Amino acid sequence: MLDRKKITTAEVCALLGISKNTVTKYVRMGRIPAPVIVGGRNVWRESEVLACEDMWFQQARKNVRIKKVA
Repeated sequence: MLDRKKITTAEVCALLGISKNTVTKYVRMGRIPAPVIVGGRNVWRESEVLACEDMWFQQARKNVRIKKVA
């Protein structure tokens, strides 16, 4: 089944917990995919944004250091 659900910039911001400026910055950096333009508006494929979020979560889990209590 193809993912046809598209989400707006505001929805990307809410989903990832970042600002519109950060979305733009992350697109330039390649951290999130570039949007497609539909009817003059930037939209993202929801599945691609969720995949980025999942990747960030996995990376964060790898970087967590557990401090031993003496």
